[in-house]
Amino acid sequence: MWAQYTGREWDLFRSALAEYAVAVLAEWIFSGRIFAECQKKGRAIRRRRRVDRDDALGLAGETAVHALRFFHQHVLLPGLWDVTRGATIRTYFVGACILHFPNVYNRSAGGTWLDSLLTKEDPATTLEASADENEFGRPDQRALVMSALRKVVPDSETREIVLGTAAEYTQKEIADRLGMTRKAVEMRLSHLHRKPK
Repeated sequence: MWAQYTGREWDLFRSALAEYAVAVLAEWIFSGRIFAECQKKGRAIRRRRRVDRDDALGLAGETAVHALRFFHQHVLLPGLWDVTRGATIRTYFVGACILHFPNVYNRSAGGTWLDSLLTKEDPATTLEASADENEFGRPDQRALVMSALRKVVPDSETREIVLGTAAEYTQKEIADRLGMTRKAVEMRLSHLHRKPK
C-alpha cells in the first residue's frame, strides 16, 4: 500500500491473489455455482453450456486478469478495501472477479447482443453510473429495460435485433451475428413498426 501497489512486492502479491481467485473461480465455474454468485451481485447471466475443467480454468484465468486491473485501479489505489471491515482481501478480490465473469463468459460462450448490451464491459460502470449516464449500467435499470422489452418484444431473436439496432450496428452486422440474412433482419424490424401500440 505504501508503495502504491507497485514494484516487486506488488508483483508477488498480485500473483498470490490471482492464484487464489483462479482456484476458487475454476471450481465455481465447473460446478455452476458462479451463476448464483453473479445473480447475488446483480450481474445475472444465463448458463448456455456446461464447461469441462480445462474450460473452467481458462475462464477463471481470463476473469482474474481483467479483475486485477480493475481491482488495482478502483479498489486498492483509492483505498476501498479496509481490513477492519471483516472481509479478507482475497474474499474482496473474488467479489471483483464475480463482477467481471459475465463479460468473459458472454464473449466465450457466444453471448447475444442482449447479453453484451446489458452486461457492460467495465464493472465500474455497473457500480458507479447513474441512470442518466447509462440506462443499461445499473442492475436495477437493466432489470427495468429487460422487463419492458420482454413485454413489447416476446421473441428473443427479435429482441437481439432491436438492441443491436439501438447499439448502432448495421443490419448486415446484426444478420451476420445472428446467422440470418440482412433482409430477414429488415423484415423483423418492419414487422415491429407495423405492430399496433
